[in-house]
Amino acid sequence: MRTIDKFDQLKIARLAIRLEHEKIFMRKLIILLLFISSPLFAQQNQLVRIYSSDSSIVATGVINNNQRQGLWEFSNPKTNTVLLKGNYENGKRVGTWLTFFQDGKRQVEAEYKDGVLFGPAMVFDADGALKRSMVFQDSVLVGKYIEYYGKTGQPDYIKAMQPYSEGQFEKGKKTGQWVTYHPFGEVAIREFYVDNKKDGPYLEYDMEGKLEVEAIYKDGQLEGEYTSYSDYNVLETGNYKNGKKVGSWVRYFPYTKILEANEFYDDNGNRVGTWKYYYDNRRLARIENYESGIAVGTWEEYYPNKAIAKRKTFELGVPVGKYEEFFDDGAPSVQGQYANGMKTGLWKSFFPDGQLFSIGEYRNDLKTGLWKYFNKIGLLIAEGEYDLGMENGQWVYYYDGGQLKSMGAYKLGFEDGIWGLFYDNKTLTQEEFWDNGRLINISEYHNYDGTGTLDKGTLKDGNGTRITYYTNGKKESEGQYLSGKAEGLWTFFHENGRKASEGQMKDGKKEGPWRYYNSAGRLEDLINYKDDEIVEQEENTLSRNLDFSPFI
Repeated sequence: MRTIDKFDQLKIARLAIRLEHEKIFMRKLIILLLFISSPLFAQQNQLVRIYSSDSSIVATGVINNNQRQGLWEFSNPKTNTVLLKGNYENGKRVGTWLTFFQDGKRQVEAEYKDGVLFGPAMVFDADGALKRSMVFQDSVLVGKYIEYYGKTGQPDYIKAMQPYSEGQFEKGKKTGQWVTYHPFGEVAIREFYVDNKKDGPYLEYDMEGKLEVEAIYKDGQLEGEYTSYSDYNVLETGNYKNGKKVGSWVRYFPYTKILEANEFYDDNGNRVGTWKYYYDNRRLARIENYESGIAVGTWEEYYPNKAIAKRKTFELGVPVGKYEEFFDDGAPSVQGQYANGMKTGLWKSFFPDGQLFSIGEYRNDLKTGLWKYFNKIGLLIAEGEYDLGMENGQWVYYYDGGQLKSMGAYKLGFEDGIWGLFYDNKTLTQEEFWDNGRLINISEYHNYDGTGTLDKGTLKDGNGTRITYYTNGKKESEGQYLSGKAEGLWTFFHENGRKASEGQMKDGKKEGPWRYYNSAGRLEDLINYKDDEIVEQEENTLSRNLDFSPFI
């Protein structure tokens, strides 16, 4: 559910800071008078200029009997832009005070009386549209408060004066009914406050006026029945006690009456009993077991065809004993052991046909010792040592036919020293010289039959270009290195010479948009990366994928 409590309080605090910032500003001033002598303060109606310590702001006004009087302006001396102005009476702010953006547009307009905020105040956005209106009494919010959508950052079809939210303040605290609106004026949230805490009915609506959430608050906490809807169908329902879920909670797939989950809580909000999750074909997807909020017993996950997918056992909230994963035909996928919540001992993974894919040991949840990896026909394709979960020492990689592909050493997960690259005919392709994960230098690039060399690029001492090739001598990749890491534009090619992919590298990782082409040169895909990870598009907020993270 959405809430605007803290958000509104933050904005109000920011407003107060804006309206009161002159007091802070004055503590930092270096007083420079047009008449440089202290007795001038005692003289009548002396015009003074006061600069901030860094000379970025200048205040101009009259001092009479050591008190500010009349109009004062605070401005940027470099641009002569007024940032704040208003009137003083006997050293206290009175009347209308204005603050401005750097471009001179009005930002805040507020009324003062005897040095305190008293009366209406308005806040404007950078495009000049009213953003918030409120009333102060003795610098405390009272009465009507309205926030508007405004212009800045909003699409043109939204009216600037369309209220975003509105309600009442009493002695600086929210009270009574508060309403939040959709961009076209439909009610989005209707809620009630007592002494600045939500108290009473809480209702959320979609833009068509359909009820989305129905709940009750008491003294700032959810209490009693809670129901959310999707197109008039119940989406989730259950009860709250002192702000915590209690009893049975039921969730359905959006826009249907098909059960998605059934969960249970005790009176203290702890998870208890057997939790069940379902697919939209009504078949069981997962079973979890809890005692007083702690995971216990056997947890199982299933495929939509009812076949077991994963099985894991918990004691006192941590996984223990045998762990298994399966393919949808029942064949084993992963086998291993847990002890005290951590992977331990021998772990194996398999191809769907039962052929071994990997084998090695875990210690304290980290890969350790010798690990081996195989292809689908059982030939070794990689082997090497792990230390603290990272590759360490010599590693050897093989082609699917069993021929040597590359060989070199790692130092705690980073390539280090000399690496040799080979063609599948055992001919040396190239040697690489690494320093703690940074490619520093490369040898000549030999052709497939070893009779000549190809342009390797300009890489030297970690900087320059690098080019690699297919066995037919056509270019495979080309790009830049900076300080031993791939950097800038990189291009990869199909074996027929057409571009296969292209994008930016940053510190050795893909960054930003990458374009992928088929062998005919037609754009097939555009994928965005951040730190070498694919940036997923935002999912529809109504989609509810089952979370199987406890199995990982």
